Amino acid sequence: LACLIRSKSKSRFNNGGCVWRRIGDRVINKMKKALPDFILLITAVVGCVVLLEIVFFLMIRQNPRRIEISGRQFVDDEVAGYGLPKNSTQNVIRRFRNGETIYHVTYTTDKYGRRMIKQKKDGKHHLIFFGCSFTFGEGLNDDETLPHLLSTLTDYSVYNYGVPGYGPNMMLAKLSDNNFVEEVKETEGAAIYVFINDHVNRAIGDIYIDDRTPYYYLDNDNKLTPRGNFKTSKLLRRGVYNLLRLSNVFRYLKIPIPPLLMSRDIYLASRIIQRSAETYRSKFKGNFYILLYPEAKKNKHLTDFGNNIIEFFKGSGIHILDYRNLLNHYDENDFYIKNDGHPNFLLNKLIAEQIIKD
Repeated sequence: LACLIRSKSKSRFNNGGCVWRRIGDRVINKMKKALPDFILLITAVVGCVVLLEIVFFLMIRQNPRRIEISGRQFVDDEVAGYGLPKNSTQNVIRRFRNGETIYHVTYTTDKYGRRMIKQKKDGKHHLIFFGCSFTFGEGLNDDETLPHLLSTLTDYSVYNYGVPGYGPNMMLAKLSDNNFVEEVKETEGAAIYVFINDHVNRAIGDIYIDDRTPYYYLDNDNKLTPRGNFKTSKLLRRGVYNLLRLSNVFRYLKIPIPPLLMSRDIYLASRIIQRSAETYRSKFKGNFYILLYPEAKKNKHLTDFGNNIIEFFKGSGIHILDYRNLLNHYDENDFYIKNDGHPNFLLNKLIAEQIIKD
């Protein structure tokens, strides 16, 4: 700015003592005096950041309760971004750094990369499950998952499309794929989408989602539109997020970004679920259900989007299974894997029995 003022003063006025040139000189002199302080400030800020990173790195490394997981694998999926290996058997161990085991289980998948469930040869109806690790059965053996239990309690052919980290956008991508109808042999049945509050974060692409997952947005005409994945569609934002995820401070404190979810976020997630239901009913003959998963008491203070879901889908023909208060009369510690937080066999059994009643 000072150089611009001086150049204009020289070009427009030949009088070297003009007021504009004197102002330019003063600005330059002040900048020269302030430069050392500015450099000192930047150095101090960088030094503090580096010191914090070192401190939190040591806290993470020396924490005997730091969790390690081995044996679990994911592969690229051209439809949903990522998924499970096909026809695979994974021996998965989750444990603390001190060697204490949280769980040691086996995950088996079929030729489509779905969690293995033995299909009925004479099944006339299907029951398709969509969801995340709660549906998949993280920390459980194949015969302890919610979909597997429904296969033993009904005459339906049950399919488990749950994958850890999935949200409604992956469900819609799968259902929209032209090859999906070839993976489910029965043309009649039902679909159940198991919803937890974190799925809203995954629909909008928060800092912790996988960059490869499908991206949907509402255009200027309020039309739900697909646009590749988050990595290609939100390149700058995802680049910043990935840099922050490398930070030891973020890793230790698990800082949420965005820190708050807006009404437009739950609206987008609801629209994605709505389109999924419409897509399912265009390919199969059956009902679409949304299962609102039981909330642990320790999470009751967090934002609950269940009421938003119920209000949005009122009168839509989409059925809501509201199980948020299913554990109100139980000791919830009996229904979650210790030191993990995922549902155990007992909770899956309780939900399965409730589904049969409903």
